[in-house]
Amino acid sequence: MPALSTPTKTTWPFLPLLSMAAGAVLIATGAYHSFHLSHGASEYRTALVDRGPIRVEIAATGNLKAVITVDVGSQLSGQVASVEGDFNQHVHAKDPIAHIDPATYEIRLTQAKADLASAEASVAAAGAAARDADVTVKSAGRDLVRRQALKQRGLIAQIDLDAAQLVLDQSTARRGSALAQIQVTEATVKQKHAALANAQLDLDRTVITAPVDGVIVLRNVQPGQTVAASFQTPVLFQIAEDLTQMELDLNVDEADVGQVHEGQDVHFHVDAFPNRSFRGKVEQIRLSALTVQNVVTYPVVVIVPNVDLALLPGMTANATLDAGGVADALRVPNAALRFRPAEFAPPVPSASSAGKIEWKDIEKKLQLNEEQKRLFDVAVGEIRQRKQEHQAQKIAKPPKTNSGADPPGASEPGAAGESRRERASDAVNATLLPLRATLTDAQRRTLDRELAQAANSRRGVVWVHEGANLKAVLVQLGVADAEHTEILGDALKVGEVVVLGSALHGG
Repeated sequence: MPALSTPTKTTWPFLPLLSMAAGAVLIATGAYHSFHLSHGASEYRTALVDRGPIRVEIAATGNLKAVITVDVGSQLSGQVASVEGDFNQHVHAKDPIAHIDPATYEIRLTQAKADLASAEASVAAAGAAARDADVTVKSAGRDLVRRQALKQRGLIAQIDLDAAQLVLDQSTARRGSALAQIQVTEATVKQKHAALANAQLDLDRTVITAPVDGVIVLRNVQPGQTVAASFQTPVLFQIAEDLTQMELDLNVDEADVGQVHEGQDVHFHVDAFPNRSFRGKVEQIRLSALTVQNVVTYPVVVIVPNVDLALLPGMTANATLDAGGVADALRVPNAALRFRPAEFAPPVPSASSAGKIEWKDIEKKLQLNEEQKRLFDVAVGEIRQRKQEHQAQKIAKPPKTNSGADPPGASEPGAAGESRRERASDAVNATLLPLRATLTDAQRRTLDRELAQAANSRRGVVWVHEGANLKAVLVQLGVADAEHTEILGDALKVGEVVVLGSALHGG
């Protein structure tokens, strides 16, 4: 355990006067330290290392909106004749909310009806022509039969028989043409029916109706306004389908999004109700990252109940996502990590101590069953053995003797060090695969969080009282909240006294 020791008493010539003044102030104000030690401990504010819960929370901001908001526009161009829908109005599906002037579309409907009537008349005429052609064919056929009989008896010339045959052929051709004309006119009738239906549909569309049940939250149209529906349909209304359930769109920083998961609890406040806390659950983490001034955030969708309709679309929410934490953490006040004695430079943590994994703590947090504990012990044994072999190889490796040799304890160069850490992390993950296959989703998230925390673990220094002396202790830091920071490993014990700051100066 790295340590630096120094007496808490100084030899400055003005210290006795300062101490007397400080003592007078303390007596006058009646302020005493929460914890006292002999031999001059009253110069510092102190606290005990203890165990307790640490809650990890992620702060984010966002805006509320209806879960489903429908844009209502006009498929037709024209002048708005009337507007029945208004802001905050509750509407039902198919309720009329505006009218486009129907005059133009009524004329088109009348024209379509006339065209259909003309096409149907053409069908009737073609049918009559077909029937006349059929009569002509029958008459020409009978005439040909009579002439054939006369020709056999030698009463007429061949030319008369040929003339009768020609009349029959011509009549048959005219009947075929008449039948084809019937098909053409019938097809025209179908076209006119379609044109009529289209004209009727356009006329119906002059009545703009609500597509869903809901509340009108936006109206962008006034009577007399001209609507031009060309390449892009203009939005005339917005209807929120159901305001009893709202959607909160949060922007979560990329550094925190790894701790967000579906179903996670969220509580938030809005300015309209500063003394009220609202709750929701994470519904979706979207992959469409947003980059603003080199800050990357991810949209997180939260579903929020709004039974009393207190929340309104567009409100800004200041939210906190519950990212879990530690129920029984060894912890120190955050002030203990900020304190440094004025007469000493803070010690530099050794790079070789970074990334240490506290397997006992992880095992406790995972709450393993017997089979999982067996797999855990096997995996940890392999990891520790591999680490020991690596340390033995480092000891056996001859040190550098050239003038550019690295100083003892120096870390590896950036690229090489990063590569080594990646290989070590891959090896640990591969060794834990049999255990991971038996874990629940919650256990996997806990394991991933603890491994990531160890890989990116922070180091800090706290100053511990030992009699009349202060001792610097290098600690590995875990999760933190607004008041406390978790201490990993065994560098500190419950009940030890850590220094928070100077009693005279508060820091």
